[in-house]
Amino acid sequence: MIKIENLSFGYGPDNLFNDITLTFSEGKYTAIIGPNGAGKSTLLKLLNGLLVPNRGIIKVLGRNIETYDEKELARSIAYVPQQTKSNFSYRARDIVAMGRHPYSGIFQTQTEEDRDSVDRALDSVDATHLGHRLYSELSGGEQQRIILASALAQDPRVLLLDEPSAFMDIYHQLKLHGIMEDLSKDRGITIIAVTHHLNLALGYADHIVVMNEGEIVTEKSPDDLVKSKIFETVFKVKGEFYFLDYRQKWHFIANGIFEKK
Repeated sequence: MIKIENLSFGYGPDNLFNDITLTFSEGKYTAIIGPNGAGKSTLLKLLNGLLVPNRGIIKVLGRNIETYDEKELARSIAYVPQQTKSNFSYRARDIVAMGRHPYSGIFQTQTEEDRDSVDRALDSVDATHLGHRLYSELSGGEQQRIILASALAQDPRVLLLDEPSAFMDIYHQLKLHGIMEDLSKDRGITIIAVTHHLNLALGYADHIVVMNEGEIVTEKSPDDLVKSKIFETVFKVKGEFYFLDYRQKWHFIANGIFEKK
């Protein structure tokens, strides 16, 4: 679905990434984890065409991302940033409806298909009841769910999310990651999510990419990742992994830190 070949990028004279190569498979949920400053959010912006690599190629559905125009790319990839601020007093439903822009002009009347997509998107993030409210009056977690609904209204093949549950309560964190798991398995959407919630990554993702200092340290399934010492070496955290039989998932409990030398 998305393939990165020998990708290099930097904001200044020094590269943040050097020769990164990765493949994100269709219909799989990949979590990208790593310490602050590892380059995770920058990688998502490159995958969405918001940044241009210094060197290397990003292929989306077999095509170089540079050959897509803005609307065409938006029909394939939807992006949910870490935080979205708006000073405009739009209704939440109108924000979600903006996700239909790749299929029509800004000022065109919504079709029945557009309205159905908006309804499905709001329902999928448990936000139908928020549709009539002003976006600016919603809490941070509610706003994040509306932005996610707007991305889902694009009917994308790929969904990129940067810390999607950062402002959500525990209920909606679990619900959101369950939604992403369902989107990948039931609708074949490729999910790529940056997260600091290690247990949500272990519990829901098919594949986990670990980044540190602009490099791909490793990429493994959750089952294989827990056999490594990656949490000690990358995160400097002591802890234990437990297998939850009732969910058939791993869970990490931290019990200390390794002091940095």
